[in-house]
Amino acid sequence: MDVFISNCVINLSVDKRRVLREAFRVLKPGGRFVGCVAGALEEAEYRRLLREVGFDNIGVESTRIYERQVGSQIMGAFLRARKPLE
Repeated sequence: MDVFISNCVINLSVDKRRVLREAFRVLKPGGRFVGCVAGALEEAEYRRLLREVGFDNIGVESTRIYERQVGSQIMGAFLRARKPLE
């Protein structure tokens, strides 16, 4: 596959690492992962999981910030990453 797109469905998965590992597996070298997230994981955790399964060039673009309580926010964001060229 050239591109793996997830429209916030990964948020519903109990085992996000497994889903990301499968996305990495089916992508050809240089393939792109594009997804969105809305409060399912902290940004640092999502980046860590993407790196752990092998993605690089990881980017996060905030789309909306939701205030939960003083000093606490939930962010909606687009995530982008690439499978390295082999």
